[in-house]
Amino acid sequence: MLPLSVRRFLIFLLWFLTTGIFLLYGQEKSRVNILHADKLIIDRLKDTRKLAGQVRLQHEDVFMQCDSALIYESTNIVEAYSNVFLNQGDTVFLYGDYIHYDGNSEKAVVVGNVRLVDNESVLTTNKLNFDLQNNTGYYLTGGVIKDDDNILKSREGFYFSESKTYHYRGNVVITTPEYVIHADTLHYNTATNTTRFFGPTEIKGDSLFIYCERGWYDLDKDISKFSMNARLETKEHTVLGDTLYYDKHRKYGYGLGHVELTDTVKNIILKGNTAYYWEDPERTVITDSALFIQVGETDSLYLHADTLRSFPDISGKYRILSAYYGVWIYRTDLQGYCDSLAYNFADSVIRMNGSPVLWTEGNQLSADYMELFTRNSRPDRIEMFTHSFIISRQDSLHFNQIKGKNMIGYFRDNALYKIDVKGNGQTIYYPEDNGELIGFNKAESSNITILVNNNQISRITLLNKPNGILDPPEKPRPAEQKLKGFRWREMLRPKSREDVFK
Repeated sequence: MLPLSVRRFLIFLLWFLTTGIFLLYGQEKSRVNILHADKLIIDRLKDTRKLAGQVRLQHEDVFMQCDSALIYESTNIVEAYSNVFLNQGDTVFLYGDYIHYDGNSEKAVVVGNVRLVDNESVLTTNKLNFDLQNNTGYYLTGGVIKDDDNILKSREGFYFSESKTYHYRGNVVITTPEYVIHADTLHYNTATNTTRFFGPTEIKGDSLFIYCERGWYDLDKDISKFSMNARLETKEHTVLGDTLYYDKHRKYGYGLGHVELTDTVKNIILKGNTAYYWEDPERTVITDSALFIQVGETDSLYLHADTLRSFPDISGKYRILSAYYGVWIYRTDLQGYCDSLAYNFADSVIRMNGSPVLWTEGNQLSADYMELFTRNSRPDRIEMFTHSFIISRQDSLHFNQIKGKNMIGYFRDNALYKIDVKGNGQTIYYPEDNGELIGFNKAESSNITILVNNNQISRITLLNKPNGILDPPEKPRPAEQKLKGFRWREMLRPKSREDVFK
């Protein structure tokens, strides 16, 4: 048998534990107190108290006012009716026609002409569920939030105090002095002052339209990022991309994935998978499948390169487009290749560097450097410098050739009709009669003028110290039928706009 002292200690310990547990689990929330009522009726059977006339109640730091109320003693629940007002500290001011308040859970349901007021905005709805202990709430029957400058409407709204976020979904509409925003779902974080968009979202302003299906906007830093079918439109430009990012303070932005920039005034489109933009001065760089499109009334010019850059010229009035590292050009009446080029919108001249070659109708033009002058998006003339060469196929075995130091070619209706050779001029061509070759003509002169009709040489004028021969077509050996430097590069010629990416 245990000693008496030990048994007393165990009995005391058992009493302490059981009493402590009883006290711990027997604790209840504080009761709702009546501060004032003009009329009070106590119903012992229903364990309720009915109050009427300027009712004022208190539960811890929560105060309520109403015209009448019903307090359920056993459950610590209050039902307040008519001109209901609930206040918690300096943060929560609730108004409505009816409130169901649970003193144990500190949760309230407000119904009818609901208004939630804070220092900066007012929420109006028909029914609001509010957790005063955790400072969270939500509405599911439509709500409107107004502040001094903005209005937000949504079918559902949720507020989470711990994360300091507001969630709105279902026909969300935000009206500000600058924009009107339509969204499926919108999250706003008061700590970071950041708004996030989910689902189809439209942002409309006087001169701006934005669409996306996912995105965010940092109001403090003025930084935005839009993704999933992102689209931005101004009066002069349209920008598309999988992701569009813009920093207003830095005046810098970028686009990633299927980026497309359209100048609706100049009818120009820039495409690529990566694009960078600087606003001051306005510059654009596009890489990864970069493509320039100049849209014409009946035809369009397609230009592909590793990198495209658009920037202002010295005057700042016009823009320059530069393309480098493998440039390919396609239009139905003009194709080309070079290492790099620059296009100045001031004079509409395309300057081609790095072994450029152009194909127009049946002619191949090449030189160390070229300048193609355009008018109304059509070739007007081409100036070729150093090792200039023009080749056109006569038939499967014979080629008409023009060679010289420099050349100027003139276009009419997109076809060459006149060529001036400046220095070291040489020609080989095959005259025809009724579609049959009648001779082999080889001529040399320092300067030569050549007239072309239907892509065939119709007349050659040797201007200085001419020297030429006319032989039967079968007489010269094959090696003699090609001028030095002859390179027929038809295999490189783009046959369609998709070929510029080959």
